[in-house]
Amino acid sequence: MSVVRSSPIRRWLPWAAMAVIALTVLVLGTRSDGAPRTNADRIIAIEKTVRCPECRSQSIFESGAVVSKSLREFVATEVAAGRTDDQIRAEIESRFPGTSLLPPSSGLGALVWIVPVVATIVAAGALTLAFVRWSRQAADAGGPTDDDRALVAAALEHFDDEP
Repeated sequence: MSVVRSSPIRRWLPWAAMAVIALTVLVLGTRSDGAPRTNADRIIAIEKTVRCPECRSQSIFESGAVVSKSLREFVATEVAAGRTDDQIRAEIESRFPGTSLLPPSSGLGALVWIVPVVATIVAAGALTLAFVRWSRQAADAGGPTDDDRALVAAALEHFDDEP
């Protein structure tokens, strides 16, 4: 009985295809659709990223609190006045500290964005190495030896002899 080994290309092709697909999904997921956003879209996006100062468990988009209604009106007024999303968020943050629902994308806050990606890559690499090691150990182990075959034959004879 011979062991059939596949070529390295055939073994790594599925992994390479999976890496290309994952990279494509990540790139497409981080790009905007390119269509210009309307003021209504901007207002909703800003409202979803600002925490209600009163209830703390909801964004101002979801909250029915009076302060949230006031902040929604403020956001709509500022968008109509031509201010940027970041300027509006900064103004709200200066009036109500701790209301931003967006983690900072620089400094220590960047770890919130980076750590899950790095952990996923490290885990995938560790799994790949484990699978390669297991496949090599299985290939090195070879097939059954003559002693193994004799042991199985003796066991089968023993079962055939029983009534």
